[in-house]
Amino acid sequence: MVSYNQWETSLAERVGKLNMSTASRIFEVGASQKLIIFEIGSVVGSDEMQDLINGAAEPGQYGVIYDVKPGLWALSEGSESEEPPFSATWVSDGHIDYDALPQVPLVSPLNLDGVEWRKVHDDFFNSTVGCVLALEIAQEFEEVGMDNATGAYADLGGVVPGGFIFGPHESGHEVDVRVQNNQVVQIKVCWAE
Repeated sequence: MVSYNQWETSLAERVGKLNMSTASRIFEVGASQKLIIFEIGSVVGSDEMQDLINGAAEPGQYGVIYDVKPGLWALSEGSESEEPPFSATWVSDGHIDYDALPQVPLVSPLNLDGVEWRKVHDDFFNSTVGCVLALEIAQEFEEVGMDNATGAYADLGGVVPGGFIFGPHESGHEVDVRVQNNQVVQIKVCWAE
């Protein structure tokens, strides 16, 4: 069993490494093939977070993206108005080695030309931040306490182990996905108009 202080120190080190360069902005989706979407801040407490984690086992749970291709995903942040603020794309099989992160950006081998976006989630967060996170990482929150873990994530930004932080923004957001061979291979977060 890891203490909260050990977990928080490890989290800060991993987040620092993941956000060191454009090339290192990757996260891993595990064998559950599920990502959860939640608000970090005053609204989501330990009970709501536990309900989301437990509910992910059931098909069609709101706030869960199912059938996500496991492996490494690269995050990009849009710099122009026609680009989504946050976009993540599957880039390879494998696991993250925090001591040997990529030195050049990973490029997805997938051809997504003609693959349509499909909305899977929308919500309104009132000036707080949201998170897209692998279910396996969210389950680790139980070890250190849900409120402690979500509080630690509230102070972060960019790529985190198992996902990414988006926001804050004054309006709602929409999460869309692209599916290839029955697996989600690309995700984008856009601000609601």
